Amino acid sequence: MTAAEVLSRLAKATRAEVTVRSEAGVGHGHGLASASWTDGSLVLAVEGTWTPAGATPAGARPVRWRSASRWRDQEGDIALAWQRQDVDATVDLVRQRDQRWASRSPFDCPPDLYAAALQVASGRVTVVWTISGPAKQATVETVYT
Repeated sequence: MTAAEVLSRLAKATRAEVTVRSEAGVGHGHGLASASWTDGSLVLAVEGTWTPAGATPAGARPVRWRSASRWRDQEGDIALAWQRQDVDATVDLVRQRDQRWASRSPFDCPPDLYAAALQVASGRVTVVWTISGPAKQATVETVYT
């Protein structure tokens, strides 16, 4: 699948399911996805509800949640920018031999590093961010359908 085909598939996404795994536990979110094209970039926005890690089923109180990412075909690679604390964490995803996409190099947000991987299968686009640092180990998995 080419970068343009991946972006075309993402542009059709209407739902997103997010799972965050960290030292605090597992958090879950789900929401509606909407896509728009701006200056040659696909902006993918998600709005829904979020249940934080550590919340018990009986005491879980979902909160409103929003996120946005920007995607661009960059000479056959995919430039992916994710807003993190008002800063774009940007990585270039390069297609691998097994048809997955992976960061050429991680985004450096001292003291943490952010790397991403993407896979398209069964009509789903799955993006996994891996965040690692001296005090943080987490993954953020988003499944767009």
